[in-house]
Amino acid sequence: MSEPVVVQGTTVASPYDHGVAVQSGSAPISDDFTKGSKQEVRCRDPIFALLLYANVGAICGVVGAYGTAAFEKAFGDANSTVDWAPYLYAAAVTGIFSMVLAGIMFLVMMRIPQFLIKTSLIFVVILSGVWCVIAFVGGNIIGGIIGAVFFALMMCYARAVWSRIPFATVSGGRHSTCT
Repeated sequence: MSEPVVVQGTTVASPYDHGVAVQSGSAPISDDFTKGSKQEVRCRDPIFALLLYANVGAICGVVGAYGTAAFEKAFGDANSTVDWAPYLYAAAVTGIFSMVLAGIMFLVMMRIPQFLIKTSLIFVVILSGVWCVIAFVGGNIIGGIIGAVFFALMMCYARAVWSRIPFATVSGGRHSTCT
């Protein structure tokens, strides 16, 4: 079983012999690849790393400068008459409700993904067109031009991906059920 299996003109590897690499079409197999090789350790986004460190430094600076006094001003002292319990209960109830609703919506999304993707594409195209019309009607020429550009881009995007939606929904459904 060292020979590759041919299925509808496409060469695929045997499901039992994983040691044989199969070269497909235009993707040449690289000989310098080693599975599990350690990549070099380096920063690939130095600008964002600096921004992160600046953000953390600013947070530490504010904490160092104001300490707990900032929290006492915001939430009041021990003699405050503000009762925080209703706010905490409301936050807990809405948090639990949102988690349950997100779980239900995930199940719905997995049942009708093609309809949802097509609906969202149509919605984006319609809203970008409405933005364009409202901007021109309101006398905002620059906003109308930007809206027209976005409308054209959304139309092109919707046309480009419309035929790929069935494949994306099948792939997404299969990936979401993997364990």
